[in-house]
Formats: sequence, C-alpha cells, structure tokens
Amino acid sequence: MQRSSVAAWLPWHVYLVAAVLGLFGPQYPFAACAALGLAWLCSRGLGLRRLRALPMALCFAAGWLACAATAPSIVDAPEWMLRREKVEFSGRVGHVESRPGRRLQAILEDVGVRRKSGGETLPAKVVWTWDAPSERVRVGDVVHLTGRLKPVRNFYNPGAPDFETYWLRQGVAYRAYVWGADKGLRIERGREPWLLRLRDRLQTKLEAVLPDNQGGAVLQALLMGDRFRVDLQTMDLLRKAGLAHTMALSGLHLGYMAGLGLALAFLAGRLRPGIHLKAPRPKLAVVLALPLALVYLWLGQATPSLVRAALMLTVLAVLLLRDSSRILLDGLFIAVGLMLAADPQAVFDLRLQLSALAVLGVAVFLGPMLERLPRPPGLWGKILFAACSILAVSLAANLGVLPVTAKTFGEVSPNLWLNALWLPLLGTAALPLGFAGLALLPCPVVSGLGARLLGASAWVLQWMLDGLSWLDRFVLAEPAGVLRPQWPEILGYALALALLAASLRRPAGSGAAGRRPGSGERPWLPGAALVLLLIAAPHAVQAYKALHRGVELELLDVGQGQAAVIVGPMGTRVLVDAGGFYSDRFDSGEAVVGPRLTQGLPPVLQAAVLSHPDMDHSRGLPYLVDRFRVGCVLFNGDWPGGEDRLRLERALHRTGTPIQVVSAGCVLSLGDDLALEALHPVLGFKAKDDNDRSLVLRLVWKGRGLALIPGDIGRHGERELLRSGRDLRADVLVLPHHGSKGALSREFYQAVSPRLALCSSGFLNQFGFPRPEVRKALAEMNIPLYVTGERGLLRCRWTDPDREPIFETPGTAP
Repeated sequence: MQRSSVAAWLPWHVYLVAAVLGLFGPQYPFAACAALGLAWLCSRGLGLRRLRALPMALCFAAGWLACAATAPSIVDAPEWMLRREKVEFSGRVGHVESRPGRRLQAILEDVGVRRKSGGETLPAKVVWTWDAPSERVRVGDVVHLTGRLKPVRNFYNPGAPDFETYWLRQGVAYRAYVWGADKGLRIERGREPWLLRLRDRLQTKLEAVLPDNQGGAVLQALLMGDRFRVDLQTMDLLRKAGLAHTMALSGLHLGYMAGLGLALAFLAGRLRPGIHLKAPRPKLAVVLALPLALVYLWLGQATPSLVRAALMLTVLAVLLLRDSSRILLDGLFIAVGLMLAADPQAVFDLRLQLSALAVLGVAVFLGPMLERLPRPPGLWGKILFAACSILAVSLAANLGVLPVTAKTFGEVSPNLWLNALWLPLLGTAALPLGFAGLALLPCPVVSGLGARLLGASAWVLQWMLDGLSWLDRFVLAEPAGVLRPQWPEILGYALALALLAASLRRPAGSGAAGRRPGSGERPWLPGAALVLLLIAAPHAVQAYKALHRGVELELLDVGQGQAAVIVGPMGTRVLVDAGGFYSDRFDSGEAVVGPRLTQGLPPVLQAAVLSHPDMDHSRGLPYLVDRFRVGCVLFNGDWPGGEDRLRLERALHRTGTPIQVVSAGCVLSLGDDLALEALHPVLGFKAKDDNDRSLVLRLVWKGRGLALIPGDIGRHGERELLRSGRDLRADVLVLPHHGSKGALSREFYQAVSPRLALCSSGFLNQFGFPRPEVRKALAEMNIPLYVTGERGLLRCRWTDPDREPIFETPGTAP
C-alpha cells in the first residue's frame, strides 16, 4: 500500500522551511534559531539522510538577511499632526475594500496637505476609513478631505497585535476617519481601469436584483468580495459557528472553481466519451478550472489572499499536467517560495500563514485520515463517507493552523462539525446558482433568468443563515478562550504534529514489517519527552515567577480608557476596568486587554471590578466575562446602559458569573495579606456627576498602601474622600479621570503622597489628557508622571511590602 504524503518530503522542502524560519529571525531571533534546530531534528527523524546542515544554515541566513533588508522603516509624524492641527488634504485612491457593517476602507496615495503656513506631500500613504458612506469610492478617484490626520500607532502592551508594522509593510503610516456625509469631503472621479469599470457595472446590476436581506448580502460577498451590506451580527454568528473563513475569499473559494471544472470535465466525458482518451479527466478539469479561477480573481477584486490562492492553484495545475507524484506538497512549497521571494515581508501576513498552514495540514494528514475511514456500501454509505471526508479536511486544516489561531485570536471554536453541513450546501447549491445567475445577468435575453437564479441562491443562503440562528439558540457552543502560546509551546506543538505524522507513515493495519530496521520498539520516546519539555517549560517559568513575583500593578495601554491588572504574590489576578471605545466595532476586551491577560497564561481572573459604567471603562468587560473564567464581578451598583448592558448581562447569565455591589468598607482578599480595599462611595452616596460615584480602590499589602485607583472621580468625590478621614496614602496614584482638569486637587495629591503617578489616556486624545494644569501641579510637588499614551503599558512591582516600587515600561512606545 502507498505511504502517506509524509514520506514524500524531500531535502529542498526542508531547505525552504529553513529560509522561512530565517525570515522570522530579525523579529524573533531566539525562537527562529530554536525552530531551525528542531526542523533539523525532525527532518533526520523523517529519514532525510541526504539533508546537509551547511545548506540548511545558508538558507536560514539568506532568509534572515532578506527580511532585514526589506523591513519597513518607521515614518515620523510631522509636528502639526502631533498638535492635532486640522488640515485640508487630498489623495488618490490606490485600493479600496468594503467591510461588514457598511464601512469602506481605502488606501490614499500621493497625499498632499494644505495648511495655513503652506503645503507638503506626506512621505507615506494614508489609510482612510469611511463609516456609513453616502457614496462609493473607486480606484483612481481623488478624495479631498478636511480633518485631522493621525499616525498609525499600536497599543503598546507586550504580546499585543502589531497594527503599526502591519500597515507600515503596506507603505501606510497615517490614518483618517470620516462618518456619513461629511461636509469636508469631496470626491473627484478619476479614470478607472476598464476591467475594474466593467466589474463595477456588473456589481451595480447585481445589487439591483439581489433581495435586501442578509442572504443577498452574503451572496454578494461570496461572488464579488463585497461585504458592505453584511451585518456585524451576521459576521459574529459565522465566527461563533467557526464559519467566518467562508466569507474571506481565498483558496476555499477557488477550490469551488476547481470543483466546477471537475464537474464540467465529467459533463464533457458524458457528452463525448472519447475525450478522456486524449485528456484524462483530472487534467481536463484543471484546464477548464483555470479560466474560471481567473474570472473569480477578477470578480473578487484580486485581494492578496485570492491572488496567492490563484498562484497556488496555478502551480498545482502545472504539477498535475506534468504528472508529478507530490502535487499538493510540492505545489504548496513552490507557491509559498515564489510569494516570499517576491515579498519577504509577506511571511508576517496572517492570511498567508493561515492558508499555508491549512494546506500543509491537509497535505500531511488528509491521506492517512481517509485511509482509515470506513467505506460503508450503498448510497447512504457514500453520503456518510463524503460528510466524514469534509470533516477530515477541516480537521487536518485546523491541526495546521491551531497554534496560530490560538496565538492570534485567543479562542477556539468547538463547532467544527458545522463545516460538514455548511460547505456542501455552499458548494452544491448556493454558489452554483449564484455563479450561473451572475453569468446570465449581463445578457439582455436571459437576464431575467439570471436574476431568478440569483434570487434562488440568496434564498438558499438566507435559509442557511436562519438555520444557523436556530442552532445558535439551542445547539451552538460559545468559542472557548484559550491561553495564547509562547514560542516554546508552539515548537512543542509542531514537534508533536511531526511525531504524529511519522506515526502515520505506515498504512493502517501494517505491523512490524512496516517499521524501519533499527528503529527500536519506542523510537518516539525522545521526541515525546522533548514535546513535554517544550510545552511545560513556559508554565514552569510562570510558576517560578509567581512564587518570587511579589505584587504587580499594570496599567494597560487601552487608548482613551482605563484598564488595570493587579497580580498577587501567588499569581492571582484582578482586573479593574476593561477599557472601551466609542465605536462598537473595536472591542478593547477582545483586541487589547484579552491578548495581554492570556499572554502565556490561562484566561482566568479571580475578580473583575467595574469602577463605574462609563463605556471607556466598561465596554471591554462583556467579552472578558464571556471568554474568561471570572470568579466574580464587583461594581458600585450602577450598570452600563443600552446595548452595553445587554451584552454584559448576556455574558453574566451564560457563564453564571456572580456579581456583587461594593461600597466603602468592603475588602477583597488576594492572599498573603494583600487586599483591595474599597474607600468610596459609601452606601447611599448621591452625586450630580456619575463619575463621582466611581469605586475608589486602595491596594494594601501587610498594612502598607501600594496603589490608589480612583476611577473617574472629580473634585466632589475627592472632597468626600478627604472628609471621610480614610487613609489614602499609597506609593502609586493612578490619576483620577485620566488626568482631567476637573479632577485636579492638590489636597488630594498631598493626602495620597505618592512616589509616582500613572495616567491612562490615549495617544493624541481629543481632550488633551492629562491636562497641562495637572502636569504642572504634579511637577511642582515633585511627583513623576508616566502616561500610557506616551510610554505604553506601565508596571509597578513590589518585591516586599517594605521596599519601594520598581517602575517598568515593558511595552515602551517609540
């Protein structure tokens, strides 16, 4: 029996892997070198005796140098931009994408700026976001705007997503935002390339005949990559079901084109049986599928993921026509090699990582999985085998991408089984009807038939979405929050997969005869021991740190909001507020706070404290309650309003997390004589401004005040605290209300007597926090001030209650 694809690895495959690992070297040097050594051990274990260490090292070095040579350089923001000066600017649209929830995102090139003092041309591109646009923009249009430009900037927390470098790799260093029909916006129509103009006309006709429901919106997204009309709720539902990947045009959709080519080849064989004597069915299918793939590439706006998938399909087609014996594995490596040779920085593109690892998982594991699947006789047996085959494809792909998805998203969907239902309906009903209707729509004689076919396809998709909503109410499980693995754990997982692949080299049912001579009875033991070491080592380090950590307070960089993390001597963690943004599209809990809390640690909190219900403190909390194991939620009795309240109550109800109202005098014990004391408000306290009802918390270790976290209290709340006579002294003061002028009180600062002050406020925030008056008062009192918007995450550590705090900025901003 033929062995699985694992046995088909060749030395040049490993050399290419070494070059790819080298590309990661400048950013992750130690991890890349360790991965290179592991790749060498795995290749020797796979029996690649012709592999040589020197060429492998040279490939690794070449990748390292290529990445370093093409790394994007930081573009400084001009002074007028840092002063938040309002300017007139214009630029040509070089690329535009539609996003769910009626949003457009365009890249503006050759951006010129006009100010009172003169004009200038920006040295980099601008990413312009337009929510609820009054019209569409196209490639080639010139956009004139009046507003504020800002530099693209990260949230500087260790382990946080690197948005800044992501945009710099595309030549983008600045950003702008517009909502609705802005008076300062004017669009000058440019000359669009004729292919894009033809596509826009087809899209206009498509929009005119599609029903105004989510089925029609999803169909438009699948046919032309336009997700403009897809609701955010629909995207959340698909993500929860583990089906969001079907909405991003990629290799999956080109696979449908290949399937259509196979169907056409089958039909040609039925009409002319002799054709397969000259052109075997697989080769004829490839010849027919390639033009369809090119058309789909044009319809889908040639997005990077679609272009890469088309390149991979082309390479696979060439290998198939040349009768290669390792089509999938060789095709993947050749395609990835060509992509990275053209753009070494593409190695950091998440879409490329996921697609390459998914195909690698399929190439390595699908064959052995299918060999071991039973094949029941009869029609129902074939249907069952087909469904199991789809699940096997999904499982093999997910085996490849699991560490990357866990590292990037911090959650895993348990609803993998839905792919066996969704993908066949998509490939056999919705998409064939949609493509047939789209092909007929431009022809006047049959355009009516095309519209009916498109309507039928939209109806199928709407029925599928309705079924998904029903399953969501009764069956679907919520995505599970997971630890975001560190590089040793990722290497341990990769080694475990290599061991699994090696164990599948022998066909099912083969015995000792299939074992290599001299392999021994347990050749996997050293590898398994190394897997355990790599996976356990980070946890052992964390356990050692927990025993010797002392107490930590981290003020996270969450923009114009606030989130603080208290870590006790034994590693217990309490979150005080979770940040939040005005836009409901960006969840600070999911995108900022969650990644920091799960960086090498499980999603567990002893408690989450909500100081008050303002959205810049509360909007990130529902996600964390939903995905983390939270011991309890403490708050001052005031709940957020509107949709924020509904989201939080749903999360609390689903997880069963207890809640407790806290007032002055309550104490939360964190172990080892560490406690979080509530100093304000007293029961029944009334205030004109809800901010003055913020919980004021004092962190105390063996009687010594370490930190005071006063939420958003203003002068009224501060006076109430001073009148109460409570001990406010603390080494560290988190400035009340982000350092606003309304919370400035020298008497309050004197009562706290901090060694240093921390302030959570956004970079170039519209309020100018912390205000100059606050900075001046602290400077006159010789209290150093550190701001998250200027330095990123701020950390204070106490190794002993009798020692001064150690101040660190591990997420230091440039």
